[in-house]
This record gives sequence, structure tokens and C-alpha cells, in this order.
Amino acid sequence: MKKNSLFLRETLFNYLYKLVLMGVGFISIPLLLNYLGVEKYGVWVTIMAVISWAQMSDFGIGNGLRNKITENLTKGKIERVQSYISTAYYGITIISLILMAIGILISININLQNLFNTSIEVSELKWSFIITIFSFSLNFVLGLGKTISYATHRSSLVGLSQVVYSGLLILLIFLLKICIPNSNLINVAGVYFLATTFANFFISYIIFRDKIYVPLISKYEKELFREIFGIGINFFVIQVCGIVLFSTDSIIITKILGPDQVSKYSMIDKLFSTITNLYSILLIALWSGVSKAYTNKDFEWIRKILKKLKLTLFPLAFGVFVLSLIVNKLVILWTGKNFNFDWRLILVFSLYTILVAWTGINLNVINGVGKLNLQLILYLLAAILNIPLSIFLANYINLGIAGVKLATLICLLPIGIFIPYQVKQILLDKKSKKWILK
Repeated sequence: MKKNSLFLRETLFNYLYKLVLMGVGFISIPLLLNYLGVEKYGVWVTIMAVISWAQMSDFGIGNGLRNKITENLTKGKIERVQSYISTAYYGITIISLILMAIGILISININLQNLFNTSIEVSELKWSFIITIFSFSLNFVLGLGKTISYATHRSSLVGLSQVVYSGLLILLIFLLKICIPNSNLINVAGVYFLATTFANFFISYIIFRDKIYVPLISKYEKELFREIFGIGINFFVIQVCGIVLFSTDSIIITKILGPDQVSKYSMIDKLFSTITNLYSILLIALWSGVSKAYTNKDFEWIRKILKKLKLTLFPLAFGVFVLSLIVNKLVILWTGKNFNFDWRLILVFSLYTILVAWTGINLNVINGVGKLNLQLILYLLAAILNIPLSIFLANYINLGIAGVKLATLICLLPIGIFIPYQVKQILLDKKSKKWILK
């Protein structure tokens, strides 16, 4: 009962924060679009997509640390928790410095106008990219506070920090429009840097009030880094594949269709991802909950929570159907612009949203258990296929941005089929388990 109460409490807080976050987000996007204009906004979305690649791929350290914290807290090994945290912070700081140096060198030497398919002034592109890289490098380290929150069953702290981030972001954008009315990507990059850094300092401050989570250089253990990285390497490869699968759409669309089409894509993506984001709140505490239950061999709790979550897919599908009918009108009300999404694009986004929710349930169970080999293979195949299939469907079959999203949907299908089967095998009697668990 206690475990279910904790799960429910965290979920309710996460929903509260997410609703606030969504409200702020829907205000900030048209503000930013009006400030930058369609072309610059499309370039900025693409820059953020590139940076999100690195943010998502922390070399698996975050996810490896998450499972280790939950496992050791469950076993009562409190001192080991601080050692794992200290080791992870040390390792990720070194990696962050290396990535920052590489990123700045690339931004100085690469032709950014060609990369983003735009005529925006080179210096504006370069400095906005450099500021964003520096922001990423600092917050790459500070972001481990979110990992600790998830591992200690305090996922609502992450939601709270995101609300702080979004609130500060919209305030700074308002000030930007008033004080510096001439649109400039450099100013926007600075605003995002301030908001992101403050939010991560905020969650770190809350976490570190409990002394066992404070990283100390004296607690660094080289062997533990190998252990965390050993667990995390599969997570890392999966993250990289996930980046190719989920975060390259803006780059592909920019290169073959132009940055103005990125703006169109980002509008419909924002609306449908709202449903995905709302649903994902149900799953935030699932990973660590499954990890704890699996350590205690409490398979019945996993079965019950899975059954309840699968039932929630029915109202989700209904919500997707309703959104598909009104999406064009919503965008006009929201932004004042008519992007005129055709039925093919709406259908692809609808099916994709339902599939992401289905796979999300099962992937969180697999991640909590730590049985990653099958997921790794499926993601590798999806990543290899995604970009060429996106280009083929968008450019040669003339499906445009609908083709880019359809390619992602097709690549995600095998994951949606085989991972649920693996989950079913995990919950079977031990003698019935098959090779798929290895």
C-alpha cells in the first residue's frame, strides 16, 4: 500500500506541474515565433534539436547511476549511494569539458549557414551556437540532480524544476521583446542558458540538503565508474539510437524542405506531443518502482501496475482522435497562423502518438529490470533505417514532413511488438523464461 501511495502521490504532483508547464509552454512558443520570425524560429528549433542530442546521450551514466542508487537504497547500502553519486559527477564533468571543447571547435570551423540551410548572418549563428554549447556543457553536469530525484522516487522535483525553468524562460522572453525588440538568436540563446542553469541549480540545492547525496571528490572510486559505465553503455547506445530516431526530424526537414517547414512541423508536433507528455507522467515513477520491485522479487506489483496502465491507453486514443479533428483550428487560435495540415500528416501523428504511449509502458519496465539486449538490437535497426527512410518518403515519394514522421513510426513498430513480448516473459515463472531475457 505504501508503495502504491508513493507512486500515486508522485504522479499527482507530476500532473500538477505538467499542466502548469504546458500552459507556460503554449504561451512561450508563439512569443518566440513572433519575436524571431518563421525562418529564425525554424533555425532555433533545429539548434535546440542538435543540442538535445548531447543532452539525451550522457553516455548512459545517468541511467546507470539511477538503477544503482535505487538498488543500493533498497538494500540499505546508504554509504555506497554517495560513492556512486560522487563517481558519476566526477566522470560526467570530465566528459562535459571534452564535449564543450569539441563543440566550440566545430562551431568555429563548420559552415553553419550551409548546415541550417539559411542566409542568417554567420556571426549570429556562430555565437548563438557557442552559447548553447556552453549552456549544455554546464547543465550536462547539473542535470544529474534529476537522475537522483528519479532514483529516490522524488520525480515530482523534476517537474517542479521544469516549472521554474519555463516560468523564468517566459519572463525573460517578455523582457527580451521589450528591451531588445530586434530579433537575434544570440539573445535567445542567452535567455535559454539562464533559465536552464537556474532550474538545475534549484533542483540540485533541494537534493543536496540531504547530505548522503552530496558528491565528494574523496568518495570517487574508479571501479565504481567502470561499474556505472558498464551498466550505462547499453543505455548510451540506446540513447544515441533514440536521438537518431526521435531528434533528427528537424535537421532532415531543414536540409531537404527548408527551415520554414520546421516551423510547420514543430507546431503540430507540439500539440500531439502534449498528449504524449501528459501520458508520460504516469510512467515517470514506473522505472524506479519496477527496479525496486524487481530487486525485491515483487512481480505481482509489476503485473498489477502494468494492467492499470494498459487500460489508460483507451482514453488516450480517444484524446488523440478528438485532437486530430480540431488540430488546424487549434493552431490558428494558438498562433494566429494557418499552417493547413493535411489529413495524411494528422493521421501519421495520431498513430505515432498512440504507439509511443504503448512502447513507453513496456520500455520503462525493461529499463527498470535492466534487461537491455533486445531493446538495444531493435533500436540499432531503427536508427540505421530511420534517416534514409525519412529522406525516401519525404523527398522521393513526395510525402513532405508527413513522410519524415511516417519513417519514425515505421521504425518504432518492431519495438512496439517485441518489447511487450519480452515484458511478458519477465513476468512468467522462472522456469519459463527464455533467451530473450539475457
